[in-house]
Amino acid sequence: GDSSFKLGLNIPLRSAISLDFWEVKERGLVFNPLLYFITEDFLAPKVFSFTGLSTVIASQKFHRVFYQVDAPYVTDMRAQYQAHGGYLSTTLSQGFSRQLFKDVMGFIGVSYSHYKGSANYNSPLMKQDYNFNMALGLVWWFYESEEKENHKKIHITRNQRFDSKEQLFLEIGIL
Repeated sequence: GDSSFKLGLNIPLRSAISLDFWEVKERGLVFNPLLYFITEDFLAPKVFSFTGLSTVIASQKFHRVFYQVDAPYVTDMRAQYQAHGGYLSTTLSQGFSRQLFKDVMGFIGVSYSHYKGSANYNSPLMKQDYNFNMALGLVWWFYESEEKENHKKIHITRNQRFDSKEQLFLEIGIL
């Protein structure tokens, strides 16, 4: 139909890696389901509103990077701790984006993450129950194939405005 909103569910399973320019290390698995709601033309033309609710569940290998304290690193203020795999956090996010030019979009967003009840809540490296984040930025699409551009000109409907540009916004962005 001609609705101006989209409700979606992403269910990604990712492998986390770290890179220090000389070595790539695999750091474990992260499962991060995201339920999101996007509204098009929110309060003004070409403005998108994004609301998301996500959770993070990760392997023990991933949690070790952030929460484990091995014997050589024990101090009077930091006890030894064996990290566990499992639940890490739940995040609520709100963001807005606007198409500024043909190939440029601006975005702003905030998120609140809650860690209480996480698998490693008792780690001496866990310092607080919550975290606030803010993102502000620009996205520039420097190339788009002619085939895709022609496809959009022929088959455009109101719903098809939620194309790869908005999906890229979700991946880079605010969350």
